[in-house]
Amino acid sequence: MSRRSNVLRLLFLCFLAVCMFLPTAFGSVIPMQREEVIQRSEAIFVARVVEKKVRWNEQGNMIVTDYYFEVEKGLYGDMDSQIFLTFAGGELDGEKHEIHGVPEYHLEERVVLMVEDLRAPLFSPVTGMYQGSFIETVDERSGRQVVLNGEGEPILHKGEPIPFEAFIDLLIEEIPEAKAKPVPSRELPSHLQHLAIPTEKLPFQKYDAYDDEVWEDGYDPAPFKGSREDYPNLDLRDEFVREEGEDGEGRYVPHHTHERNYSKWSYSNRAKSAPIVFNPLPSGGLIGLHDQYQMSYWNKYSDIFRVQASTGTWSWRNGRYDIAGFVNNATMVSQFGSGWGSSTLAVCWKRWDWTGFSIEADIAMNPAFAWTTNDYDTYANANLFNADRTLLHEIGHSWGLNHQFNFLSVMNYAPHKYRAYTVLSGDDTMAVRAAFSGKTVSRTDLGVALYYNTGFQSYSDSTLNKTYVKKGSTINISNFMVENTGTATISSPSIRWYLVPNINSWSSNRYIGTTTHSSLAKDSYWLTSRTLTIPASTPTGWYYIGAYVNVAGDSVGNNNSSWCGRRIYVY
Repeated sequence: MSRRSNVLRLLFLCFLAVCMFLPTAFGSVIPMQREEVIQRSEAIFVARVVEKKVRWNEQGNMIVTDYYFEVEKGLYGDMDSQIFLTFAGGELDGEKHEIHGVPEYHLEERVVLMVEDLRAPLFSPVTGMYQGSFIETVDERSGRQVVLNGEGEPILHKGEPIPFEAFIDLLIEEIPEAKAKPVPSRELPSHLQHLAIPTEKLPFQKYDAYDDEVWEDGYDPAPFKGSREDYPNLDLRDEFVREEGEDGEGRYVPHHTHERNYSKWSYSNRAKSAPIVFNPLPSGGLIGLHDQYQMSYWNKYSDIFRVQASTGTWSWRNGRYDIAGFVNNATMVSQFGSGWGSSTLAVCWKRWDWTGFSIEADIAMNPAFAWTTNDYDTYANANLFNADRTLLHEIGHSWGLNHQFNFLSVMNYAPHKYRAYTVLSGDDTMAVRAAFSGKTVSRTDLGVALYYNTGFQSYSDSTLNKTYVKKGSTINISNFMVENTGTATISSPSIRWYLVPNINSWSSNRYIGTTTHSSLAKDSYWLTSRTLTIPASTPTGWYYIGAYVNVAGDSVGNNNSSWCGRRIYVY
């Protein structure tokens, strides 16, 4: 080997000495009620974690955790007294791999598990990724025994946290009732097939396996002890905090998970530098460029995304941001040793280095579902999925944005019909501007939503005080959102109101008036109400109420229109 090659290799080894890659992934799943989780589970049992083993998968590219569960009580299905299940994620050899939504358990923990398939290789054997996982714990504040769901939220029964044993008794009642009902179909009815993109036309890039450097035996990279000043060119705008190592040496690591009282947004492991350059889907076809449309939407608030010419291939751990497209299950299994699962719509894998900032994200979509790029076709069709909104969500993960299940956000698992709106809410725009403050774009932008958040992963239509409205009389609409998603105060914003015969359409609209609202500072909102007068000339019939932003200079149209899902009859 030449002297030059030795020097280059030494430099590369030194680089690895300061980089510890920690992959993770975020997924979009179909939220289910507990009844459907029960229906889709082949085994349901109460168990205790008796053994836990972390290892590399057979492909050598992902850390997985094997769990041995000692079954205390089988609630449904045939099973042995001890069950062995493998979950993606874990910590090994100085690395930690995590897939958001895949449950983790501790030794001696008592759990109720609803398992989709005891044999199929899945990122999470639990039905619905995390939705069939329930853990016994004690509320530190009250000292009461409670049950946590897969997102760490306490299970409530009749408005109160339910103890573990009582939860088991409740399931014993619920399981026969759920299993007696037909499993909800996820098939798009034949008369609606024309709304979906044919499976064979869903674009994908070929998977091209990436070969990692093979290290010589005995190579042991030293821990990094640098500081922010050692990397002056990094676009890092977060405060660094000192962390004391086990060896007594200190190091500086970024502290960059943010939360605000106004909303619930948070980001973590955001992209190290901007612009973030994606290898996009090939152009052309029924969905070509739609990934770029969603990047462009994020760019309206913080100019962080760019694309290169599509390579036609993607791979994991190559240091490049890839839109893989619609990747079939066989490819997923060959890449990671795990398949999609029956309720996973999409996934975003991420890797990050010693700084905590990510250096790669790849996005894949599940072609097993019926997809469309016509947003509003998804509104009334529960088995048709909005590719644009799903891409917007996953691209949010790619720069670092976390899920947000308690506010209006593209990062929420909103009820299906509200996914017809491919919209960034104030929660999202605040986050991206905070994460990349040097890339902020000045905007005048007001958003309106005739729906609002009503709890964990729960939205509801704005409220109407009557259904039957006499011509010339009034109707009150409340619980609608007006958000300033721009960068400057908007003085006296106004909304134009209409009656329309069909939801999500302005066809044959009838103008009914304009309302004015108090001035809104940036990053603020009104959850408000107004009284509208129905014109005496309105023809008799059923209508929806639509709202349209009426602000001079508004420069983003995606969030300017909204419709209330409750119909009124004018007579």
